[in-house]
Amino acid sequence: MAFVEAPGVIRGSFERDVNIAQYIDSFILAQEDKETIVSMVPGLSTVLFGVVAGKMILNRGSHVEVVRKLSLAGGAGLIVGLVWSVFVPLNKILWSSSFAVYTAGWSCVVLAAFYFLVELRGVSDGSFPWSCSA
Repeated sequence: MAFVEAPGVIRGSFERDVNIAQYIDSFILAQEDKETIVSMVPGLSTVLFGVVAGKMILNRGSHVEVVRKLSLAGGAGLIVGLVWSVFVPLNKILWSSSFAVYTAGWSCVVLAAFYFLVELRGVSDGSFPWSCSA
């Protein structure tokens, strides 16, 4: 999106209605549809980040190791997302690639915190509605 030119599109534009994603989607979707097919790629990558986090939990050696890995992955995602945002701005509407990595980082940090509280510290008050076993 930062380097591609198209008719009626400002190169490097991340504005909602004047970007290459909207230009491509204008051939596929109705004009009033503001969601883009192009933004599905980073959106799907966010799902894959979740799959990797799930694999980390399932293939754990110990609870401490899971918390460490999730925390490191989360911190890395936050840093990479923020550095990347210098080139590709954090943009929720377009679900920019930097936004996808940044939010995946936050998700790993929050998951690590809850995993720590529930699995290592045994805090289960209020977790019943989301637990798999009673």
